Formats: sequence, structure tokens, C-alpha cells
Amino acid sequence: MKHIATGLGLLAAGLALTLSTPGTAGAAGITGGSVEASPVAAGGSHPNSQLCVLSRKEAAGDTKQEAAIEKDIEANHWTAAQRLLIDELNSGAKLEKEAVASLSSAPGPVKAAGAVALKTFGGEKGVIQRSTSINQFETSINTLDAEPKLVAAEKVLDAYQTAQCGSATAAD
Repeated sequence: MKHIATGLGLLAAGLALTLSTPGTAGAAGITGGSVEASPVAAGGSHPNSQLCVLSRKEAAGDTKQEAAIEKDIEANHWTAAQRLLIDELNSGAKLEKEAVASLSSAPGPVKAAGAVALKTFGGEKGVIQRSTSINQFETSINTLDAEPKLVAAEKVLDAYQTAQCGSATAAD
């Protein structure tokens, strides 16, 4: 299964995920049928900033919940996976809002990129709720992920997060 970054990136914590893994919308995602979290390495100009603390907090994530989602997806149990994905998105909403707030002193383009990513959160929840199968979910979330505005926003957020917090290493 392809990496379903945005939908499942925001799965674990919203925008903080977008800021945690360069090249994706999240540190939690599905790659090869597994949900994974990416640790955030130190080395940026402000590794103890609120943004970086939130990124590390998200990367630590709820692996038990992620494992349950992975198991349901691998078993093609969409209804159970869907319920867990919605729960995960809802629990990540607070962290997402905190991450957006952490961008308050960021340059204008970074704030604008954060707004685009935040707007995507609602779209992802809708995709999960409307999907009737794992295949439909995967197709819809990949379409959402490919939106040019989101792709551009992710690049801006990734660069800012890396400059502030250091590099993030994706787990494979």
C-alpha cells in the first residue's frame, strides 16, 4: 500500500505531523501496509521551541493505536480501521491546533502553509468518513495529498521544521 501521508499523517496529530517528516504530510503514515512514526533529530536552530517539542511529542505517538489500525487495514477490516482513524484524528486535533499556534512567530509564507495544512485536516476527516473501503480511502487520500497547494505547503513547512528542529529521519 502506498504511503498515505496526509490522511494518516494527520491521523496521529495533525499539523505537527506535517512538520515532523520532510516530504510527507506526517510522521505517521501507511507505507507498505504499516503505520510508522518518524523520530525527530536535534540539530536545528531552535530544537527546544514549542514546534520542536510538539514534533517530538507526536513522533512518540500512540503506537498501540497505530498497531491496531495497521492490523485492521492488513486484514481488510475497513469499518474497524475507519473508526480508529477517526478516533486518532479527533485526538490529534488539540496537538494540531498547538502546532499551528507554534507558527505564530514564523515568517508569513510558513504561516500561510500552516493554514493550508490545517484546512486539509477537515478534508481528511471527510475522506475517512465517506470512504466505504480501504481502496476507496487510499485513492481519495492520495488525491487529496497530491493537491498542488498542499504539496507546496508541505515543502515550506518541512523546510521550516528542519531549520528549527533539525532533520527528521523517516522509518522504513
